[in-house]
Amino acid sequence: MARYLLLHGYGGVGPDHWLVWLSTELRARGHMARIRKLPNPNGPVLPTWTATLRERLIALDQAPELGEADRAERGDPSGELVVVAHSLGARTWIDHLVHYEPGLPYADRVALVAPPQLPSGAHAELISGFYDMDLSPIDASVAARSTRAVISSNDSFWPNAGAIPAIVEPLGVPCDQLGDCGHFEPQDGFGTWPGMLAWCLGDAETITR
Repeated sequence: MARYLLLHGYGGVGPDHWLVWLSTELRARGHMARIRKLPNPNGPVLPTWTATLRERLIALDQAPELGEADRAERGDPSGELVVVAHSLGARTWIDHLVHYEPGLPYADRVALVAPPQLPSGAHAELISGFYDMDLSPIDASVAARSTRAVISSNDSFWPNAGAIPAIVEPLGVPCDQLGDCGHFEPQDGFGTWPGMLAWCLGDAETITR
């Protein structure tokens, strides 16, 4: 039984979001996959989100002596640990990566979906503590065996696939460019996402639509 940590972005997710669908599909196959709201999703604070991410990683990585009830909630510690992070959730994983500390749980696979450009001007007050930095010296493999990004060509939160030169290339991770997919929201046609499910299950090496 694999363990899936699913991280939402700004505002959380509604029932028609692909992360909710993905969680349902994974659980139906016997895996541990639940979405838990990150603190104050309409006013996210990066240090708080990163601390919460780490708490949840640690909870998924508890000792094998867990009782049966805890295993149902946290998953089998011997199973693969997979992280799927959307939007500001992806930015949160990057902060975790940049400040990774030895002894923290090590993920098997990570998908960073549409990390957004950080808002400026009047919109900057919507978030707190999120920052831009030089990622070129950062090695994504310190926190996960394999990391890949998923980018849209017409993402309004980072036009012209700006995340590729700003995040993907400096981190040196493979990238699946899926064309005109907006910000991978339900209104963009992503209430379901078969290609993401196939990757999560290990049935595909890349993430397709």
